[in-house]
Amino acid sequence: MAEITRAGTGPYALAPPAAAVPLSRGRLAAVCLREIADELPLLVRRRRRTATRSQLEYEQRWAGQAAGARWLAAERVEDAVGLSSFGDATLAALMEFRPYAVPAPDFFRWRARKLALVVGTHHPPSTPIAEIGCGLGKNLLALASAGFERLSGFDPTASAVEAVAAQAAHFGLDIETGRLDLLDPDPGVTRSLAGRVLLTNHVMEQLPRGIPTALDTLLGCQPAEVLHLEPCAELLRPWRSAPDLATAVHMRAVDYQRTLLTELRRLERAGRITILEVRPLGYAPRVRHAPALVRWTPR
Repeated sequence: MAEITRAGTGPYALAPPAAAVPLSRGRLAAVCLREIADELPLLVRRRRRTATRSQLEYEQRWAGQAAGARWLAAERVEDAVGLSSFGDATLAALMEFRPYAVPAPDFFRWRARKLALVVGTHHPPSTPIAEIGCGLGKNLLALASAGFERLSGFDPTASAVEAVAAQAAHFGLDIETGRLDLLDPDPGVTRSLAGRVLLTNHVMEQLPRGIPTALDTLLGCQPAEVLHLEPCAELLRPWRSAPDLATAVHMRAVDYQRTLLTELRRLERAGRITILEVRPLGYAPRVRHAPALVRWTPR
């Protein structure tokens, strides 16, 4: 079983952008308290995230953002990676496990470089990489801007797939697109993914009671490797960290998954996969909900 590597170590360190201003401890505590206060009404209601509810919210999110076609404001893919739904707002964001006030475009350009560093540390640009649950393709654009050449994006929603195809055409990129639902997969699509590196980014979190099924789908793709960039509740230390406390409250309030790492360890004990790495990454556009990198291969 892979050892969990804690914050502040490893090969993925990337200096924050020059525009980032560190937040004081007091400011961090205030931001986290506000985040927690905003979640309390949802926590009290304890809404259950069903597959139907997740799918509806997911479709509404991408349909709304796709309608804006933000990418048309950028002539080059290198410029597009700084675009986001936050516009030009100043964020209270995490970078390298520390909180900063940073303009949103600077954060997302930094995040694109961070993603390319994480993936590129293990796989050269010629590697076929498929993002499962690609949304509007922000991660695909980030990898394309870093020189990755064999990219594909799959999503259960038509609006997301159409938006990725439109962006690929706009920027002159060769990105394959297709539909794939992790809970109800098309066998023809899963067979086509054999031998590729698969990437999920804040996607498994949408499936709190569907993690075993989703992992079975990924295994059925016969991938070369799977990289999850997903918040893992099992790694949080809410009793020691204000961002971890805010994350724990958030995950329960919106009923996000809290068992991904547990299920992966179960599959490893059953001899079905090998976990290669588990590493918190310490970045997010808010001071909560930072992902961990979990890499595994089928046996």
